[in-house]
Amino acid sequence: MKKSWGKILLVLLPIVISLFLLYPTYKASNLEKLKQRYLEEAKKAKNPSDSLAIIEKFDKQYGKELLDAKANRIKLGLDLRGGMYVTLEVDVLKMIEESAQRDAIDDIFQEVLEKTRKDAQTSDE
Repeated sequence: MKKSWGKILLVLLPIVISLFLLYPTYKASNLEKLKQRYLEEAKKAKNPSDSLAIIEKFDKQYGKELLDAKANRIKLGLDLRGGMYVTLEVDVLKMIEESAQRDAIDDIFQEVLEKTRKDAQTSDE
């Protein structure tokens, strides 16, 4: 029986911790939906003062709660938000060679480029 309690705790404890950590995200999502409903209601109001009153009502009732939930929610990485990181690698020697003016290229320039190219091949980077 002792072993089964350990297994049950091993399964239930991560689930409980996960629910505890996900609750602010769930709460922020629900409050955002509620805010959208209030904003739709404010758009349908007949005059601007009624719209403002509806928005202020939401802010009084849920404003601080929404800010706290947003601050504590799980932040999605760029990959989960639909973006991506791009890493570009630049061939510096080729760039210098192509951007150098024709009259500036001489024997010393070529020697330095060749020596740098050899050093780059033998280095780790």
